[in-house]
Amino acid sequence: TIGWQSRSIATEKECSQHPRLCSMGSEKMLSTRNRQERHTLGTLPETRIRFVRHGEVSTDFNGTFYGGRNVPLSPEGEKKSVELADQLATDPIDLVVTSPLDRTVFLAKSLAEKARAPWVVEENLRELDRGAWSTKTLEEIETDDPGAIARHVADPESGNGPEGEPESVFCHRVWSTVDRLAAEHPGAHLVAVAHAHVIRAVMRRLEDWS
Repeated sequence: TIGWQSRSIATEKECSQHPRLCSMGSEKMLSTRNRQERHTLGTLPETRIRFVRHGEVSTDFNGTFYGGRNVPLSPEGEKKSVELADQLATDPIDLVVTSPLDRTVFLAKSLAEKARAPWVVEENLRELDRGAWSTKTLEEIETDDPGAIARHVADPESGNGPEGEPESVFCHRVWSTVDRLAAEHPGAHLVAVAHAHVIRAVMRRLEDWS
């Protein structure tokens, strides 16, 4: 569990200051304490948000940059999602929030039913849009544009696929959404079903990842 005292809504400039990202696991527990100005609202109760990544996608998309595309879960991904919902439902849950993509909605609906909790779609928890790279393999990208992946690793802000979402815009929408959820649900226990890059963006802010 990580304590997070939220700041004001992140700007896109702030999001672009540390362009490199690190890899991470698929599930993190996030404990947020959202503070407003003391002379107006005082200190709000702690809000706990657990971020969970969706299950395995269809093997048709293995090794591709599917990003924000609406690709389906594999049969194994569906099975594991149901199993994870059973595990998560043993803890108190006040609200389940989910990316709008089918692979996250599947888990969110299953969890909400088992936990007898409401669920809502948060558009801003959608995965990073990879633009022209969407559903292409590393080999295909390198064939079309040699050195593209190395440039992306060195500078995710400007090195994403053509017509892809800039890193700063992506981080801004994720961070502002988490701030809003913490402010709107003080003292609540939330589960957010999202994507790997969304979780990295959250950890980037919490842990000052570069």
